[in-house]
Amino acid sequence: MQPLISTTVSIQRDSRAWQFQTWASFAIAVFLCATGLSWLPGQALDRASW
Repeated sequence: MQPLISTTVSIQRDSRAWQFQTWASFAIAVFLCATGLSWLPGQALDRASW
């Protein structure tokens, strides 16, 4: 029977730059989605719902 070898696994965290890029791209995507939804023509949608 082989002895158990203790191994340590180091978990590498994301860098600050990577975290910033992720949150910035998410915020830009939400902003662009909201902007696109606000530019949709609403008169035909209002007329169809009433």
